[in-house]
Amino acid sequence: MNRRTFLATPLAALVPAAAAGQAAPAAVETSVRSSFDPWIEVHAANLVHNASEVNLFSKRPVMAVIKNNGYGLGVVNVARTLANHPAIAGFAVVKVQEAVTLRDQGITKPILLMAPVDDADLRMVAARNIMPMIYTPVGDVLQREADRLGRAIPIHVCVDTGIGRVGVPHAVAAPLISDLARRQGIRIDGTMM
Repeated sequence: MNRRTFLATPLAALVPAAAAGQAAPAAVETSVRSSFDPWIEVHAANLVHNASEVNLFSKRPVMAVIKNNGYGLGVVNVARTLANHPAIAGFAVVKVQEAVTLRDQGITKPILLMAPVDDADLRMVAARNIMPMIYTPVGDVLQREADRLGRAIPIHVCVDTGIGRVGVPHAVAAPLISDLARRQGIRIDGTMM
């Protein structure tokens, strides 16, 4: 049952006491008959603890995926909570605006933008030291921007191994990666599938 169905369902169908002609608890009546929006509370200490647990088992740096507004917790709130954790190597988001917001709010750790971007956005994120995820032939654009900035641009390459959602198809990944790797202005920091 989704929220709209829940709110539209008569109280008697949801609460056995109401079906039996008895008064429903006030909290149930209020929530059913209002535009009440549920929420979740996550304690910052729990996020930090979870990052420590992940790092404990992997012994590897953690890229905290905080996409979709930090899964509703606020992308900046989550990033600030985890920014000083030694296991957190950086943050990954899927929206250009989330990446830009993190930089504008003072997050200095690496930020990986996992969304496709056009040439203008690619230049803008590179200028803000936001790492784009690459899976199209954009080497020329990246090289020009690197030349303009006077520094190499870090990237991740996404390879589609068969799911078909996102990434350069595995059958043509080698030429793309070779092209990107040979360019002085591009630094491949990672690949993902």
